[in-house]
Amino acid sequence: MTASKVPLNATSLDTHGYIATPAGLYHPSCVHLLPAGNKLDIRDSTIRRPDGTTYPMAACAYPAVRSGAVQLRTTSARPLGSSFQDASGFSNPTSSGWIETGDFTASSGHVFRSLSAKWLVPGYPTSHYSGSDTVLYLFPGFQPSDNSYIIQPVLQYGANGYWGGDYWVMASWICGSTCYHTDPVEVALGDTLYGAVTSSGCSSGLCNFTVRTWDISAGDSTQALEEYNAPDSLTWALGGTLETYNLTSCSQYMGGGVKFFDIAVADNYGNVSSPSWGKILYSTTPSCGFDVLHTATTVTVLDSLAPLPPLTVGLYGPTSVGSEGGTWSVETGPSGAPPYTYSWSGILSGTNSSVSGTPSSSGTLYLDVYDSNGTHASASLYVTRCTQCTGPGRP
Repeated sequence: MTASKVPLNATSLDTHGYIATPAGLYHPSCVHLLPAGNKLDIRDSTIRRPDGTTYPMAACAYPAVRSGAVQLRTTSARPLGSSFQDASGFSNPTSSGWIETGDFTASSGHVFRSLSAKWLVPGYPTSHYSGSDTVLYLFPGFQPSDNSYIIQPVLQYGANGYWGGDYWVMASWICGSTCYHTDPVEVALGDTLYGAVTSSGCSSGLCNFTVRTWDISAGDSTQALEEYNAPDSLTWALGGTLETYNLTSCSQYMGGGVKFFDIAVADNYGNVSSPSWGKILYSTTPSCGFDVLHTATTVTVLDSLAPLPPLTVGLYGPTSVGSEGGTWSVETGPSGAPPYTYSWSGILSGTNSSVSGTPSSSGTLYLDVYDSNGTHASASLYVTRCTQCTGPGRP
């Protein structure tokens, strides 16, 4: 099985109604609940029942818009303003897809056989989500060398077009050309989650893999999501990944960071005790100061994301002017989330960070500033137009 190579672009593929999964955008007919006790053959989507009988799932008739390695993989941070583009020429919206990850690639001749990690359910974002396709995912996981699928224990906030809302749920996923998942289980703030990918029966280049997600604090877990006769080629480990769809403001993320800890990875030669985690950052709009910290057993995403200081505005400029006019500008610079939009009105008008001119009469100069989140702040200054002025004043 290989990832879809159907040309994708904003005009040729209508993704309206697609489900925003933790592996990308999938048509609803290509996203399936795997019944408890059933096992998946990821190569051809054959399902094995508990009694040993099998049945085929219909091939997905719609192309997926894959996130992660298939479209966004890079070995270094992308510069701000760059787009995410795969070989087919499709560019993701900058507010959707993988935002950042801590990753580790197996050395030549090695493949991964197991991965486990813990993390805490973080607090709610400051701003609630709207719509049925605004969602945030947090997960560790594995991908094979050809990036044809991903296996991942997942924490979700928001609605993906299938389930979810303004609360946290956990589920286990395996996604290739088709997506399979367990029933979602709601979890509480501050609970400790444990996600694991394990293998068994590895022989002749094939393995059986199982992914499961536990809420250790509540004693709940998802069902075991199992695939059998899967290629023994998992070479890319994800210690912690943040993925979003249609987020438009920094307040829709959680402050304080999310740490994946007690991470353990094993390969076909034994434990990889000290993975050399790297970090991959993708440019986003808005830019919210994301970063990734990592040690041998931890990966922390959103580390530098702290609550944004409020947007504040002050004016610098003369309080009285003669025929020579004057210049007024933002006194200390706004905070909030750049970039900013400026609007001057009253005795002068303009749209830059400063305004210059000679008022025709005394009056008030107004400044309105909006940041990229749409937050508004304003300031004003009364300016006297005089015929004999001793010098510029200060507000």
